[in-house]
Amino acid sequence: MNIDMQLKNTLTLEAEQGPFISLLISFNEIPDNLAFDKLLNKVKARFIEKYNENFWNKYSKKLKRFNYSREKNVSNNMGIAIYVSCDSMHIFSLNHQTKTSAVIASTMYIMPLIKDITDEYYYNLLVIKNNDFKMYNVNNQSQTLLKVPNAPAFAFTNNQKDFFKLIDECVIEKLNHDDTLPLVVVGNEDDCKLYAEQSKYSNLVSDIYVNYQNNPDIDSITKYVNEKLYQKFINNLKFNYNKAKNKSKVLTDIEEITSAAISGYIDTLMINESEKSDKQVNNLAITTIGFGGDVYLIDENDMPNNKKIIAISRI
Repeated sequence: MNIDMQLKNTLTLEAEQGPFISLLISFNEIPDNLAFDKLLNKVKARFIEKYNENFWNKYSKKLKRFNYSREKNVSNNMGIAIYVSCDSMHIFSLNHQTKTSAVIASTMYIMPLIKDITDEYYYNLLVIKNNDFKMYNVNNQSQTLLKVPNAPAFAFTNNQKDFFKLIDECVIEKLNHDDTLPLVVVGNEDDCKLYAEQSKYSNLVSDIYVNYQNNPDIDSITKYVNEKLYQKFINNLKFNYNKAKNKSKVLTDIEEITSAAISGYIDTLMINESEKSDKQVNNLAITTIGFGGDVYLIDENDMPNNKKIIAISRI
């Protein structure tokens, strides 16, 4: 389950009894269970200062059952977010670097998860190079090389066009016709265009051209592709913003956005990263997601018209 869907499901927490403890943990800063326990002692002191020790026991029981070291050792991510209510505990992996902190409030602090949703990259990758190809599944910066039985070879085809047809048949068979994930095709411009002409894969991304001198290995290729996908995402957001603005569906006043969020009228909420610590903005994100809207945390330089917060209305 991707983090976006997991968060939408988890926000039923808002029906549970608070307050909520939001723990944001960097694996680099908290190396083991001992360090995790020290962090919990600090959280406990802050919690009982606001509430009382008897109330803390309901939270402590859940946290003590959590094996932090095991979670850290099996994870390919950079950290975790732990949300504890009076009734339950929910855990999210974080794919970006975060600073270890704790927030105790009446609602969850979800901005780190919004950051992950905005920057999440999950796709299949087809790399075409020197009349050969390889396939990978990419999860952010991690790649898994996919084995392709009976892979076609260029030597057994008459031309590049026929070779790409065979590759496409092989790709579709390997992915078992599951086109829910994008298939990103990278290569030189001529190869990408020719492949796109032959491909029958319905969720194809074939316009990312790679200079292999600058990107000689899979790690550098993945980083380059992720940057290109992020820019495509930003361009799409700006296109939707301009389209909505022409239809008078853009809101930038915080009070108007709040009213629209409570009524369930927000389709997309864009938040300037400089506003990520604002409690009101955090609660707007929760409300928007609760009504099925999309929320993104955008780099300051990428926000349309340098706004602090932008909502696109459904009506």
